[in-house]
Order: sequence, then structure tokens, then C-alpha cells
Amino acid sequence: MSSSPSTRAVVIPIPAERIIRELSRSAHAGFFGQCEISISLSEEALKGVIFSTKRERKLRAGEGAEETNATELDTEREREVQTVVGDLRKKLLLRLDCIKIVGHFTDGHVKFCDVVDVSETAGTG
Repeated sequence: MSSSPSTRAVVIPIPAERIIRELSRSAHAGFFGQCEISISLSEEALKGVIFSTKRERKLRAGEGAEETNATELDTEREREVQTVVGDLRKKLLLRLDCIKIVGHFTDGHVKFCDVVDVSETAGTG
């Protein structure tokens, strides 16, 4: 049985115009240093999350596919599901690989930018 929405990564482009606008605020004479832009998801973004479910029912020998009706045992099964998923709550996280863009400036001129993956730096600080 599988409940994963997809085995391939979903790519959502980050608007370059917003990054340009933020970096341009540091592009003035006399600015030496870094401009760091953090990119993250808000709880509001969860409204755009798509859940896809795939069920594969295994039939026993001699059993045919049939529709089933809800029974009193279903509430017990639902409680079991709630308990098992409750144990997973801390692991149910969507992550972005890229969360920081760091622009390096010399006298207001951007020299280069780094894209920093938080998962790579999380254990080093």
C-alpha cells in the first residue's frame, strides 16, 4: 500500500525579481559586506499542498473485489490510525532545499551570490 503523492520532486521556481529587488537595496556606494535573504514557507502555504493517495488492496485467494460498508469497527480502526500518525507528527514536515541566498558586495557592487542549503549547514553551527 502506498500513500506517497509522487516519487519525483516538485519544483517551484523562486521569483528572481524579488531577489534582485532585495539585493539592489545593498547596491550603493560604501556598502561592504553581505546581504542575506532567507526563503521559507509560511503556514499559509499549506493551503496549497496537494495530497494524493494511492491504495493497493491485496486480495486473499478466492476473494473478489467488492465494496465495503462502514461498521462499528471502523471507529476503532480510525483511532488506531490517529495514534500511529500522532507518533509521526514531529516528522511530518515539508522542506525547502534552498533557504538562503547570500550576496557578497564590495563598495555596493555585488561580486557573487551563494545559495545556502540549510540541511548542509544545520549540523555545523
